[in-house]
Amino acid sequence: SMHWVAPLTVVLWGAAIPPADAHGAMIWPVTRNAFDRVLPQYSGGRNSLCNCGNQTSGCATGSRGVGLNGQACLYFSQGCMIGCAQCTNTDQQAGGMPRTNESNDCVRGNQPAGSTSMPTLPKRLWTMNLAAEEDSPDDVYRFHPWRAPGSAPVTDACGTAGGTIAKYAGPGHAVFSQVEVNGTTVRFGDKGSQVLPRGPPTVSWKVGSTVEVKWAMRFNHGGGYQYRLCSVSENLTEDCFQRTALDFDTGSQQLEWKNGTRMNVSNPQYVNEGVIPVGINWARNPIPFIFGARDECANATNANATDSTGMLCRQFRPPCQDNRWETTPGSNDPSDVSGACSGNWVDGVIVDRIILPDNIGPGLYVLGHRWDCEVSTCAACVTCRLTSHLRRPSAGNFTDLVNLC
Repeated sequence: SMHWVAPLTVVLWGAAIPPADAHGAMIWPVTRNAFDRVLPQYSGGRNSLCNCGNQTSGCATGSRGVGLNGQACLYFSQGCMIGCAQCTNTDQQAGGMPRTNESNDCVRGNQPAGSTSMPTLPKRLWTMNLAAEEDSPDDVYRFHPWRAPGSAPVTDACGTAGGTIAKYAGPGHAVFSQVEVNGTTVRFGDKGSQVLPRGPPTVSWKVGSTVEVKWAMRFNHGGGYQYRLCSVSENLTEDCFQRTALDFDTGSQQLEWKNGTRMNVSNPQYVNEGVIPVGINWARNPIPFIFGARDECANATNANATDSTGMLCRQFRPPCQDNRWETTPGSNDPSDVSGACSGNWVDGVIVDRIILPDNIGPGLYVLGHRWDCEVSTCAACVTCRLTSHLRRPSAGNFTDLVNLC
């Protein structure tokens, strides 16, 4: 149990790490990246890749709508691999790249303390391509972000709008529509840490307390994630966020459906060896990836369905009762599949409790969420802009201030 100390005013952002077509973002606290959610064209999940199977008609977004309407899930980095000093910005294919290409396409250079140019993740925590023999030619994801959590570089600690520079826009989902809200304009290729409006704090938390956070996905490519803090008085860089990575209240991971129903994730998985920052837990994404693009995997009424090579379509057992999957409601892409809690899960969010350190001073902070995917181009953080502000009401209790940004 944590003890209560001085008040902390936290500015929260989220960073997720989507690949060619993996997209997700922290949705609570509501992030800076979701600043365009107030625009009429994005109401009801319309005109965005982030929330619904059908962008034209939208959908009932439920609890996801507060943080995923708009383009919050489109801030990421692509072409980022462990052992590289910087991202290539190019779109790696979802099937992985030959290891020779990967090592030739990146520039070696200074890395964070403790980082590695080789995979460190135990195979029990892989989330894609589990049938491959480790370090074999079939192990095509070995240099991708989740295989050494935190070691891959990013283009921006708060994500790049569209995931790359204009030269490499598309294919896949490296897209972003220019938006303007209250004088702030964000264009494709802009760096989130530089352009997103800071806004007032959205939640008030206490130093040393354990608090609830949520993130959600639209296109799933496995991997895992971590939450971190950086003071607003500093540049929002990976170095700053890594200095105050936050531990999970391990075992607290939950799924929350759009209607508010929750269930505990049984035996949630964490890893703190071979990670950056050294010794701080990363949580595995509990929603299993499904290879919907492979023949015989698009729709399945058999949880053990395989493709023509005999590889399981669904990569591991889902956390809820889930025996089938089909095309995501509203989508016209047969490879865009989801189950009750698998694939491109659009029906809910992932909830965690994180522990705020008791050795930092009160003030304004930015909370970052970094999702390291295991697919080829999942190698970046989407910064969600979350602000937190602490006030002491006359009654002496602390209250949450919601949606002030």
